[in-house]
Amino acid sequence: MNINNSEVNCSFYPCHDKTIGGKFIITNELSIWDCSNCNYIHKKIIVDKIFKLIQLMENDFIKLK
Repeated sequence: MNINNSEVNCSFYPCHDKTIGGKFIITNELSIWDCSNCNYIHKKIIVDKIFKLIQLMENDFIKLK
């Protein structure tokens, strides 16, 4: 993930979870969450769960029509 000028395109940002590749960068009394090494969303089990949720949401939306 590229982080430029505090622009982040991640629904999970900031997760503050160091176990999935994130870390705090602290400079001049400023603390910023860096997720450039995040591997969470790319794990197959997570991708499968997200796709399942999208399908369920799509099915619920179709039922509402």
